[in-house]
This record gives sequence, C-alpha cells and structure tokens, in this order.
Amino acid sequence: VADKKTQLIRLIIPNLGIHRIFCGTYSIGLSLIGFIALLYLFTTKNKNNIVLASLISVVLFIPIFMFVLNGGLYLKEKCFIPFLPLISYILAYFLTDLENGKVDTKKLGKIVLISFVIVFTSNMNRVCMITLPIYGIFFLKYDKKMFKLLIIFLLGLSFTTQAVENLFEDMVTMDKYNEIFDKDIESTIKNVLNSDDSFYRSNNLHYPTKTINKIYNHNYYTTNTYSSTYNRAYLDFVKKEFRDSSKDYNYFMISPSSNIMFNAFFGVKYLYSDYDIPLYEKYNGMYKNDNVLPIIYASNHLISEEDFEKLKFPLNQESLLNNVIVNNTNNKIESHIEKIDLEYEIIENNGVEIIKNKKGYVLEVKDKGNIKIKINELKDKILFISVLGLEPNKCTEDNISMKINGIENILTCLTWPYPNYNNIFRYTLSDTLINELNVELTKGTYNISKIDTYIMDNKYVKDVRNNIIHSDNIITGDIKLDDNSYIVTSIPYTSGYNIKVNGKEINYEKVNKAFIGFPLGKGLYNVEISFNAPLLKESKILSLTSLLIYIFIELKDRIKLKKYN
Repeated sequence: VADKKTQLIRLIIPNLGIHRIFCGTYSIGLSLIGFIALLYLFTTKNKNNIVLASLISVVLFIPIFMFVLNGGLYLKEKCFIPFLPLISYILAYFLTDLENGKVDTKKLGKIVLISFVIVFTSNMNRVCMITLPIYGIFFLKYDKKMFKLLIIFLLGLSFTTQAVENLFEDMVTMDKYNEIFDKDIESTIKNVLNSDDSFYRSNNLHYPTKTINKIYNHNYYTTNTYSSTYNRAYLDFVKKEFRDSSKDYNYFMISPSSNIMFNAFFGVKYLYSDYDIPLYEKYNGMYKNDNVLPIIYASNHLISEEDFEKLKFPLNQESLLNNVIVNNTNNKIESHIEKIDLEYEIIENNGVEIIKNKKGYVLEVKDKGNIKIKINELKDKILFISVLGLEPNKCTEDNISMKINGIENILTCLTWPYPNYNNIFRYTLSDTLINELNVELTKGTYNISKIDTYIMDNKYVKDVRNNIIHSDNIITGDIKLDDNSYIVTSIPYTSGYNIKVNGKEINYEKVNKAFIGFPLGKGLYNVEISFNAPLLKESKILSLTSLLIYIFIELKDRIKLKKYN
C-alpha cells in the first residue's frame, strides 16, 4: 500500500523535465523555444492566453496526465506529440508579437533566464539547446536578415544530419524483410487454414517476435499479442499463471511457443516451423496436432482457485490441461508429474566460467557460451526445467539469454524501459528421446540459486482430449452432456459477450483464472456465442454529436466572416 501511495504522490508532483518534453527524440520536438513561447503567454495579460497556458502546463508538467495519456502503461513523452499543432500555434503567436515589437524585452530576458535555469538544473547535457532559440529571438528582434540566415543554416543542418544518419544506420534490408515475411510461408499457412473449417488456433514460429502481429487470413486465430491495448486477464494468465518460457524482451509481448503444454491448452492445432516440433506431425508444409484441447469444450473435472494458486511450475500447467479452475470446489488435484534429481555430466564447455558460491552457481560468459550436458536417457517423456535466482545485468552488458535444446528464455537488462521480469527460466522439452542438453548463453552474468527438474509421460498430453466433451465448431453448435459440467473456453474473459443456451441468454463467469466459462447440467444444448463491443452505441452517439458541434461552429464562423467582409 505504501508503495502505491508513493507512486501516486510521484504522479501528482509537477516535473519540469522540459528537455524531454520539448527537445527529446520521443517528444513534441520544438526545442526550448516552444517552452519560451508557452511562458510568454503568461505575460500577455490576456485572460484567454493565461487560461490556455495554464491548462497546457498542467497537462505537460504533472505526470499523472502523461500516465493517463499513455493508457496507464508508463511515463513516456511521446503521448504529447498530438499537442504539436497547439504548441506551434503558441510559438507562431509569440514570434508574431516579437516581430511586431509587442514583446517586452525585459520580460523576455527573464523568461529566457528562467528557461536556462530549469534546463541547467534538470539536465546539464541539454544546456546547448538554449543557444539557438536565444540567437533566433535576438536576430528576429534586431536583425531579420541574420534571422533568415539562421533559418537556412538550421534547415541545412537538419538535412545533413538526416543524410549522415541514414548512411550509417543499420536498417532492415529488403532481403531480410522478405526472409522474415516470406511469401511462400504465407501461402503455405493460408492453404492449410483454408482446408480446415473447424475452430482452432495456429501459430508461426518463423521469426516469432517479428511476425507476432501478422494475421494471415480470417481463419488465423493465434495466441500472440503485442499491443498497448491488451486484455489484462489474458496477459496475467500467460505471464503469471501458465508461466511458460519467455523469449520476449517486453512484458507486454506474448509470442508463439513450441511448448506442447501451452499449445495443447490453447488449442494450437497447426504450427509453422523451420524445425521439427515434438508431438506434432508434418502436414502440407506445416505441423499438425489433433490432440490439443478445443477452444471450447465441456469438463466436469473441477478444482478451486485457492488450490490452483498453491501449485508451482510445472504442476500448474498439467492442472490447467486436466481441470477447470473455478471459485469453489473441494475436488483433489491429481498429478502425473514426478520431481527428479537429474543425473548429468558436462561433456563440453566453450566460453562459460562456472563459479560455485554459497548461494549456488554463477555462470560468467564474456562473449558467447555453449555447454553440452549428457543426461540419463528419457524416452517418451516431457522434461521440465526451472532455473531460479537469475538477476538482470546492467544494460551496458545487455539482456541475458539461455537456450536449452532450442528453447530460449531472456531476462531484460536492469534499466530496460519495458522489463519482462523473467527471473525464472522455465523449459518444457518434449522430444521423443532426450539424452543431451545443449545450453547456449549470450554474454553476461547468470546467478543461479537452484535448478529444479521434473518429468511426465507424454501420453498424458496426447490423451488430453479423452477427459472432455468437445465439439470443434461450437461458437454456434450443439453439445451433449452426460453429467453436470462446465463449458470451458480459452477465449479471454471480458465484458461484451452474449451467450445463448437453447435460445436463452445466460450469464458467464471467469474460469481458469482468465477465460469465459459457464456451468450446465446434464442434457443436450444448443450454444451460441457472440460479441458486442461495450459502449459501442454510446461512442457512435458521442462521435455523431461531436461532428454536429463541429459543423455548427464552422458554419457560425463562416457567417461571422461574411458579415465582416
């Protein structure tokens, strides 16, 4: 609570970071003269100017407005870019008054001095930014010819800087772009999706973080998302409840996974991949698994949220595959996962210094590292590995990354603006035969307090559909229940869904911590699920009202102009 209070106090205390708001690369970008023009409005003794300057100053310099305009995600000055036309108008107003001799030179000197002090005390590296605005003001006031020369110089400097930057910037080449968004891959995915009219999900593991928001056609339902507008329940479920491996360098990214547990739970029937996917079969250029859970199904295996929250990885993943998480039930949790002490031998070590200490182990990698580990043969097993105790490195050293048999986990560096908080590296290995672990590491320091290992027969994932009642086309369809059950979906919970059972609308609830579900008794049911965006009608009314007000004001102004002319 104290932490939240501290954060709230910081949001309401004014922050005069004008070097970031007016001069930063992620900002309005008008340099310090924009701030000087804003201050000038307060000296004009014009009521409208003072009200306008006051309102803009409150929004720009009290952080809570920046936080709200960024959707409550972070404090980034980019949200003020839409203010550019308004600040440009204020700047034009100031320069016009300056040119016409309406600006009090003494007051202007005080404004410039105040601006200099604020910039100097907040960021000494930005002091140089005050120089050009001062020269500009001086030349406009006393020497218009020199002012024009200054403008030409600034335009030339801008063009030269841009040209030089473009010459040396490491941009994405067309060849690389075409490799990432390969037309042949796109065609393969479309052909497979068009051949299957059931309701399922698909993912693309080819450059997964680059193609994360790529939608191939209207049948391409995916687990991926990377957006500032996201479903909080779904994001928290993937990051905090399911706890899959994370190769995402941003907490708000959910990229596709090769984890069989993840894909089975979310009904990922098809995968495109450059490498073989265990428990998936090759199918028309993709990989197919008919043994994943449907997106909507019925189950009477219930466990309580309280019991589920006590489960650690990987028992939580197994439990999600075999049960429905609801508010209240007394059913016991059964598990086929066994914790083991994995016997191993390091048979190759390239570039990794292993240091034992009181807390566990530290791995030091100066450039790139690779360790090959021989283990007891595991056949038709799923191997789960947890690497605990990891700490972020300094950003001068960059993120740390550890791959085990091709499955990657990344922990973002200490001051990265979008940290992924992935302090525990989790791996789910499901090859038919596992007798060796190939560990690849990037440069950095890896603090490891403990490594936990678990195994489970992969037949329990193959047989996951045997414990449910399913229909692969049940967005609108029939389902027969032999017992009291829950209709369970992997559709993220939110308001706006309309669910009808036998033509009658019913209420739905949150199941499995994040998804839509509802109970039904024994019987035959017709289920229909549709979605209506909340407040859609109200937003249409508001937009129409705003348009009418705009037309009224425009007509009124034109009538006034005709009278004056």
